[in-house]
Amino acid sequence: MCNSCRNSSACSDDELELFSELDQDEQIVLQKRQDAVNNANQQRLQRLTAESPKARSILDNRWVFFQVRKSHFPSPVVVPEVLTADQCQMILDQCLQMEDAWTSDRHSAFPTHDIPLTTTPSFADVVSLLRERVIYKILCPMYGFAPHQLGFRDLFLVKYSACGQRGLAAHTDGCLLSFSILVNGPTDFSGGGTQFFVSDGSPSTLLHPHQGALIHHDSRIKHQGNDITKGERVIIVGFVDTVDTLLKDKLASNQACPNARH
Repeated sequence: MCNSCRNSSACSDDELELFSELDQDEQIVLQKRQDAVNNANQQRLQRLTAESPKARSILDNRWVFFQVRKSHFPSPVVVPEVLTADQCQMILDQCLQMEDAWTSDRHSAFPTHDIPLTTTPSFADVVSLLRERVIYKILCPMYGFAPHQLGFRDLFLVKYSACGQRGLAAHTDGCLLSFSILVNGPTDFSGGGTQFFVSDGSPSTLLHPHQGALIHHDSRIKHQGNDITKGERVIIVGFVDTVDTLLKDKLASNQACPNARH
């Protein structure tokens, strides 16, 4: 870069910094505006939380969640025995009959070796069961939504293996809420587990759930699938969002790819 470009760039930066500075009166005005917004939000939050989520609109429930997510839902929650051992075994038996159904290219940023459940007819009963048992009975009341206001953005089986994909790097999920369920037994593999980085400066939390146990959390909590060192680890992963958002995204996708089949 030439000196004139450097000087021009420096002048531009200085001008930006100069214009971005506020004098004391401007800072006072800005602070008053911010205080007014905060006060209005607090009043709205108090009014809405006095009502049942069933009496609130889906937009209001989503807004309330955004206001309280950090203070009310800072950590993952474990719910034991959401699926029975027999139900888990049924899912594993189906997987054995569907070796050609495993894919590794559905997620670009953090790919997994998985089977999509919502688009696989043989798993329709599993999808219905998880919708009723996880979304309607656990997630909706826990996170302040009325039944049927939440739905699956994605629902899939993931398989980690010592001779294949061992784990998944730290990430957050592109949805509202996330959950996972261990399908096979914890003695079927070594290592693994889901590690959560709940906040800056706090020690991480490593969870090793029992078979059939559910882990659910705010999708913005960073987490990773720790590498397994032996055997295979099979889990169900669910991404959950409000149904209005899912519908908007589906319509946008149809408009972008009008010939795509869904």
